Amino acid sequence: MVAPDFYLNRILFPVIFTLLLFLVLRNKKSIKNRLIESKNKGIMNLYFALIDGIRLDFGDWKKTVVLPFVASLALMMMLSVFGAELHSLGEPLWFALSFSGFLSPVAEEFLVRGFLLGCFFYFSSLTKEKYRPYFITGVLMSTSLVFLVSHDNFTIFQSISRFSSSLLYGILYLAYRRNLLPPIVAHASWNWFLIASDCLVYKICW
Repeated sequence: MVAPDFYLNRILFPVIFTLLLFLVLRNKKSIKNRLIESKNKGIMNLYFALIDGIRLDFGDWKKTVVLPFVASLALMMMLSVFGAELHSLGEPLWFALSFSGFLSPVAEEFLVRGFLLGCFFYFSSLTKEKYRPYFITGVLMSTSLVFLVSHDNFTIFQSISRFSSSLLYGILYLAYRRNLLPPIVAHASWNWFLIASDCLVYKICW
């Protein structure tokens, strides 16, 4: 029997927040115009912190797709050398590819990098320039910790893997000026590598 939280965490949340991301991207201009008309500075600041910087830009595919893919693969290979247990949950292949491999990375990057990290990064611009690198480093570490504790971690190696990968996603997000595509590609690639390891190494593939 499947636990109720499986449907909530593995199906409902990814679908809802993936749809929400695309609705936000589709309606950013109209949302911004309405807020400008309202002349509410507090709401406008919240908009610029949470929504204005969120984008999905393809740009140069070598930088936004290939480089994140290679970076994710390199990090996984490095962690596997040190004995990290990287296999996933042994879900059915169709489910793993569609939900774990696509919808979950999109939803999680939208929430953790797009909203949480993006909001803190926006407010970092209000700090003094000499303190900004420390502030951003703290934000990267904090959001990675949030990402870590929001997942089930059964071993120390799983914790190290998730924290390290989250740092990579955050760095990609900031390096590409709040473009969500590179961290989504890296995150999806990571999950696809886990699915492949289930099929090829652990023979859990059906």
